[in-house]
Amino acid sequence: FLSRLLIFEGSPHLMQKLYISYGLLQDFSYAEDIKDLSPFSLLENRYGIKIQRVKEMVDVSGVSEEDAGHLDITPGTSVLRARHISYAHGDIPVSFSESFHRIDQFPRVLEFERLRV
Repeated sequence: FLSRLLIFEGSPHLMQKLYISYGLLQDFSYAEDIKDLSPFSLLENRYGIKIQRVKEMVDVSGVSEEDAGHLDITPGTSVLRARHISYAHGDIPVSFSESFHRIDQFPRVLEFERLRV
């Protein structure tokens, strides 16, 4: 389990919780592995686990007291919750993440680039 808080212009913006099977990360070193890598880069470049697909589920949810404290908002405040399940080749689930986006100050912006197949 890894947890991270993204801060933008001095305010907490996003709280992310990431769960990865311990069996996949045999020689995991927190300081070495997490310092400069995104979770996907960690899995693919450090451990050779290629992500084949990601399933995303998005809804609006009230935030828990603990998470509200990290995000500097009142418990129960509505946040945009995004959950992701990442699958490796063979449809094997390798990670689950749950992210809480503050929607009172920061819009969630997605930009997609079409890649030729």
